[in-house]
Amino acid sequence: VIGMYGICFRQFSFPVWMFYLFPGFLVFLGYSINISLNLNSNFGIVSYLGLLVAWGAYLSFPFLAQDSIFAIWCFYFRFMLFASVIGIFEFILVFSGNIKLISLDEILGGFSSGWITVFHILEDGTPHDRLYSIFPEPGTFAMYILPAMMFALVNKKFFSLMVLGLALYMTGSLGGMIGLVLLAIL
Repeated sequence: VIGMYGICFRQFSFPVWMFYLFPGFLVFLGYSINISLNLNSNFGIVSYLGLLVAWGAYLSFPFLAQDSIFAIWCFYFRFMLFASVIGIFEFILVFSGNIKLISLDEILGGFSSGWITVFHILEDGTPHDRLYSIFPEPGTFAMYILPAMMFALVNKKFFSLMVLGLALYMTGSLGGMIGLVLLAIL
């Protein structure tokens, strides 16, 4: 709603429209159509509505940040730091036996959830030892951590950088580690 208000009533520059809002709106529209067309055949697909929330937030950034790139990066950094802290905390609680996992077999098949964090369940019934946090795949989480780590480094947030680095390591993502090496080179 906020994103649509911002698109309709704010004046954005041509590059913001062409390279940010228009592509984001097309993705949002495509997901909406795809999900709505497939809901009749499989109601379990309703879980994919969460993707619309992410794209709605994406479309809201220019309006919420009032054209401040730094504010957008701060918001992104805080979100990723929060997701990392919660993910690490729940990971520790699950593997120390302090949280009982809730099965998500009906929706996703082979996944369980703590309070917030998703865990892939192996064939023997134990949770996989890779950090998923709120993301559907550890590699995806790792790729989202990398820009937040760069922001932390540039802004001298070294404790946050260590937390994000720990989360990146706990994902066990080869792509994330290669990305980290490439960031170090740049």
